[in-house]
Amino acid sequence: SCTRFPCPDVRHDGYVIPGVSLDPQLISMLMISEAAPANPSDYFYASGVAAYERTSVEAFMQAGVDMDSFSELLGIGIYMTSAVKCAKTGYGIKAGTINECSSILEKEIGLFPNIQVIMLMGD
Repeated sequence: SCTRFPCPDVRHDGYVIPGVSLDPQLISMLMISEAAPANPSDYFYASGVAAYERTSVEAFMQAGVDMDSFSELLGIGIYMTSAVKCAKTGYGIKAGTINECSSILEKEIGLFPNIQVIMLMGD
């Protein structure tokens, strides 16, 4: 986790690390979005109907995946997270911020020994 929060181009009050119960052995695909949302309740694995979850389910359904809920993605081995763990303050993210968050993301990826696919998603 980040304890220094040195990055000037993100909102530190939007810092989110996914909190989800799963079997890391079952995850084979990792999808990484750019940054945490402005509202932490819209993040993956938030309680209720989070915007990131809703749009992800819609995208999979449009691609022909028969599913009803975001939790089904974990069931088929798909885990979602963000590269930058804080919310953006503007359109872009500085290289230094990405570098600061990369060690957190690297540890997160290391939790899943059976990853076969890593997809980097846009905003």
